Amino acid sequence: YNDTVGDSNDPANGFLPAGAIVNGELVQEYGGGICQGSTTLYGAVIRSGLEITMRDCHYSPSSYCPLGLDATVSYPYLDFRFRNNTPYPIYIDAYMSGVTLTCTIYGYNDGSWDDIEVVSWMTSSASGDIVFETDNSIPVGEYRLKSSGKTEYNASAVRKYYKNSQLVKEESLPDSYYPREDTCY
Repeated sequence: YNDTVGDSNDPANGFLPAGAIVNGELVQEYGGGICQGSTTLYGAVIRSGLEITMRDCHYSPSSYCPLGLDATVSYPYLDFRFRNNTPYPIYIDAYMSGVTLTCTIYGYNDGSWDDIEVVSWMTSSASGDIVFETDNSIPVGEYRLKSSGKTEYNASAVRKYYKNSQLVKEESLPDSYYPREDTCY
């Protein structure tokens, strides 16, 4: 993904500031929001039966896709990569209509399946602890919220191949881990 899109942190490449997660905080950054493109492409790739070779999930679950089905990118550190594991070329058709990105992949199907269903689910979750830190700059007995914390999630996903509405194959997709943060006062 990064090789094709280029350095999304460089405004000279046409990227504008938008919401991005940096050290667990939402900030305005060049290339912010680019993960919606990589996640949309990931959704098309997994529904096309192509091989995933590199994929990372976000630091927190994404609001624009089901848990465990996001694909974060951050040039040059995090990338999304896949491989055309068919004997013929593929064609990727991606376009915007308003604020909606659509991605369709055309290619070879060996005839062993006619539909792919993608299913994800939470495998576990855990809330962070409440932590109190001493701050001598505020009166005794007074508390100030420093960090509201977040819940930890683990998720798994599979793609199910169907032929004539009958399940013929099932493959695990990459697992996802979204770490917890303690609530700090």
